[in-house]
This record gives sequence, C-alpha cells and structure tokens, in this order.
Amino acid sequence: MKDQKLQDEINQKVLKQSNSQLFFTELLHTTLENFFYRYFDNVEETSPGTWQSPETQMALALKTPNEKAQEGIKKLARAVAKKDGPTVMRKISCTFGPITSSGKGNLKILTAISWDHPQHTWNMDNSVAQETIFNFDDGLHFRNQLALYLEKAFSLF
Repeated sequence: MKDQKLQDEINQKVLKQSNSQLFFTELLHTTLENFFYRYFDNVEETSPGTWQSPETQMALALKTPNEKAQEGIKKLARAVAKKDGPTVMRKISCTFGPITSSGKGNLKILTAISWDHPQHTWNMDNSVAQETIFNFDDGLHFRNQLALYLEKAFSLF
C-alpha cells in the first residue's frame, strides 16, 4: 500500500513536469548518455540531436547484425591498410515531432552506419540506416518506454 502510494506520487510528479519540451529533451539526453557509454568508446555531438561515433576496430564494427553493413565493412578492411586507420562511422539522430500540452508526441530515432572511409558522406551505396518511431501518450509513457525504443534503434550497431 505504501509502495503504491509512493509510485503514484512519483507518476503524478512526472506527469506534471512533462508539459514542457525541456522535460523530454533532458530525459532523452540522460538516457542516451547511458546508451553511448554501453555501445561506443567515444561520441561527438555534431549538431543538436545528432551524434557520431567513429570505430577504428573493424572486429567491433563487424558486430552489426546488418548483412549489408558487414559486407561493406569487410570491403573497407580489405581496401584500407590498418596503418592508414580505416574507420566506420556510426550516427544517431533524434528528432521530436510536435508535443501536445498533455505530453502526447513522437520521437524519430535514426541510426546509421557508414563505411565510406574517410569522408563518410552517408550515401546509400556505402551506408545503411534504420528508422525507429516512438509514439508516446504522455511523459510517463515516454519515461517508461524510451529505453526499449532506443534498444530497438541501437540494434543496428
């Protein structure tokens, strides 16, 4: 009974805070930081809502389950000598759609891998991308489901 009352109070507090874009943005950034720590050695925010992470260890880059990316990374490893520092670039882009005053909205998560060393132009021949859409009903739904949708998006890596 006491635990349920505490949980209800926390949920009400979240719903009250979730009437601003700042709530969603801060929660997204905090959660992404945890994902970056788990998936990447280094990450750079290249523009608001977009991050890139270079990978120089081809064995780690080959862990992607995407067959097209695996083939491209293997070609890169054969074409560029290790001493020349071949890189595979991974990109994450998150864009919020309109969010209503009740906290209903959506988040588009684009993940991509490029083996177009060294320029990484993100063209279709030398990269793959995956889009995940998260439609949420309010701040509580967003908070409770965000990690699951990020996990789905990060499955490309």
